[in-house]
Amino acid sequence: MDIDLNLSLQVPCHVKSAQPEPQFLFLFHEPKYEDFFHHFLSKNVPCILSCGVTDKWDACKNWVDARGEPDLQDICKYFGDIEVPVANCSEKYFDSQPKTQQTLDEYATYMRQPNRQGCLYLKDWHLQREQRLRRPEDPPFYRTPRLVASDWLNEFWEARPEKADDYRFVYVGVAGTWTPFHADVYRSYSWSANVCGAKRWILLPPGEEEKLRSLSGLPFDVASVLNAESAESVVSSEQVRTGVRNSDGEGEGGEKVVPLQPRTSADGVRYFDVRQEAGEVMFVPSGWHHQVWNLRDTISINHNWFNASNVHLVCDHLMASLADVRAELADIADGSDEFLSQCQTLLRATHGMDLAEMAELLCFTINRRLAALAGGEPVMGLDGYRYGRGHLVYDVKICASRELRRLLAREEFGRLEELKRWRTEAERLLEELEVLDLTVDGTTGN
Repeated sequence: MDIDLNLSLQVPCHVKSAQPEPQFLFLFHEPKYEDFFHHFLSKNVPCILSCGVTDKWDACKNWVDARGEPDLQDICKYFGDIEVPVANCSEKYFDSQPKTQQTLDEYATYMRQPNRQGCLYLKDWHLQREQRLRRPEDPPFYRTPRLVASDWLNEFWEARPEKADDYRFVYVGVAGTWTPFHADVYRSYSWSANVCGAKRWILLPPGEEEKLRSLSGLPFDVASVLNAESAESVVSSEQVRTGVRNSDGEGEGGEKVVPLQPRTSADGVRYFDVRQEAGEVMFVPSGWHHQVWNLRDTISINHNWFNASNVHLVCDHLMASLADVRAELADIADGSDEFLSQCQTLLRATHGMDLAEMAELLCFTINRRLAALAGGEPVMGLDGYRYGRGHLVYDVKICASRELRRLLAREEFGRLEELKRWRTEAERLLEELEVLDLTVDGTTGN
């Protein structure tokens, strides 16, 4: 199945922020890919997909018992001896929760206890990677929803199997487990699908977290600051379905949409407070700080990801993180190559990515797409989705190449040996782009 965009190259690649008055939407009918890309991804608008996009997943059949509760028996059969990361939600460790390692069998035993001790949350488990390594012949336990299948981050990591990494996770939590207030890694998008159970989400539009920061710093538990400890007023899809049936709330593609307006705290902080049910998929845009609770025993599948519509925000955050590193090392700053290299080492340690890896990812993204546009193998996204020509052109002509030029303008690419390789590769690709002069309709010119 293709994912494609029928967009003119004159269309802006991104919108810097969401609507002036931010909205949250429930979607009860799956929109067209292009409509979702333009109205939600490019505009950085959050939503819950309540339209059956997980109905055919094996996980939703094999990991859930007849009562709709988590059943880990099927997973434990093959992965019970695997060590998994488990967070203790009753404790605080700096701005996170302390983690230990348990076997999956041990955590499953804990879940089955009628009187559980502690509040333990299995999170950030790379089960998809484990399955690929241990049981590659098994069918996948889920398929990435088509609307979120343009994923440069995981596409990049899947092409580097020797690195054994990705940003595809399984979470298993008992009722009451939670994740503290945060924004996602790299300022990526995230999507989270409930295989079973229910979650509560508090989400703040970008910039609202600065109001909290000016009060007393970013909180560990945002609900207490917003005076929103109770979950009684949380909005769910079931609560708003009647409103949809009795209104003309249709989107541009004919899909039913339910826009919610933000609540406002006593300190003037705007936020959304919503409930995600089993089978629903939450889309969290770039830079939306959020906090999440499991209201019931819950299993979810989550991705962090970015693509043409938010790569500029990812690069913005990378540059801001590098500026923070340089400020942190100001006392030893001497302008030398050694200092610039030290900054890259610290950037990778604190941010998770440095300039070299971002340049490599952008070069990889452009290279694959140029090869396909020149008649080579098609570019396959996650889980078998194939990029159409319009999407490939949009990705490389406007988005990836622009951010690559932005990286090359930095002094590090002219001075550090570890970056010169990527400067040479980037310049070659940008020259190739100029020669091809790609258009969306399938022609090339000089």
